[in-house]
Amino acid sequence: MEIYRSLVGHLRNQHEAIANMIEGLEDTRVMGHPETGKWTIHDNITHLA
Repeated sequence: MEIYRSLVGHLRNQHEAIANMIEGLEDTRVMGHPETGKWTIHDNITHLA
């Protein structure tokens, strides 16, 4: 399967986009569960990594 160049570029740089999105958030927001049983922001980032 061929991957589009734009997708490859996006995947190579997504870690920078994530860093920009969470910049300035308090640790309690990043590590806190939004609802019981739901993933934290940290959990989602770890999963992507």
